[in-house]
Amino acid sequence: FIIFYFMSLRVTDLVPSKSTSSSQTSHSSCLTENERLLTSEELLKYHGGDGSLGLYISFLGTVYDVSKGAKYYGPGGSYSFFAGKDATRAFITGEFEENGLIDDISDLGVESFGSVQEWQDFYEKEYDIVGRLIGRYYDENGCATSEIAFIQSMYNKYNQERDKENEDMTLFPVCNSEFFAENNYNRVWCTDKSGGQQRSWVGVPRQLYLPKQQTYRCACVRDSGPPSTGAIEYEDYDNQNSNKDGSKDMNSGDLHNPRLKEYENCDPKSVSCIVYLDDKSHHH
Repeated sequence: FIIFYFMSLRVTDLVPSKSTSSSQTSHSSCLTENERLLTSEELLKYHGGDGSLGLYISFLGTVYDVSKGAKYYGPGGSYSFFAGKDATRAFITGEFEENGLIDDISDLGVESFGSVQEWQDFYEKEYDIVGRLIGRYYDENGCATSEIAFIQSMYNKYNQERDKENEDMTLFPVCNSEFFAENNYNRVWCTDKSGGQQRSWVGVPRQLYLPKQQTYRCACVRDSGPPSTGAIEYEDYDNQNSNKDGSKDMNSGDLHNPRLKEYENCDPKSVSCIVYLDDKSHHH
């Protein structure tokens, strides 16, 4: 129950109003004036219970004062298991047992780092930074370790993949689709509004390969004018992008993109295809 509750809760539900907290001064060169360094043993003393020195959590090695969120992070709170430790991994995996409350996320896939970035942004916005935790992410001088560079590289990869997906949706809008249960087939077709994108062209249905998912989806593909992808990116596909006389075909839109393939038994110039679930296709 806790897992589902946690995953369904919006991050904005985890914090009351913003407040300012005091923190000890450190003279370490990589810390700001009001930040301090803590070891894991020291952080454990900030669990929020009896005899506690306060209420802290750590995320990616940055220690936050979450005292104003004591109803969530303090004893009896829904997220008390985060108190006094760095449990970055559990924020993403939802594994709240002791072996899951750890800081190592180096083995998570790039798709997880959108959530990592959202949580980091949330804590930086809503809670006061106390300092840095000596360990995986920061050294004894409070300087970032190579793990921080790795995290940033994964953010970059995630953002690049997201941008690529957005680009794909613009370049190759999703087809309209209708399922006919009595005959066990889909009809896919294109209009100048399919995929929710108003545009000046209609396009024709093609199967677009999605490398990340290792599957295909129906895409409406522009079939006239020069290709959207630059000539350099198309150089490796000269045999697909050339006319019989060897000249470049620059008036077929994006039909020669190597990630595309035609629907079987469907007129390649048709704006509509019938796709049977047994993978047999027929022109409509």
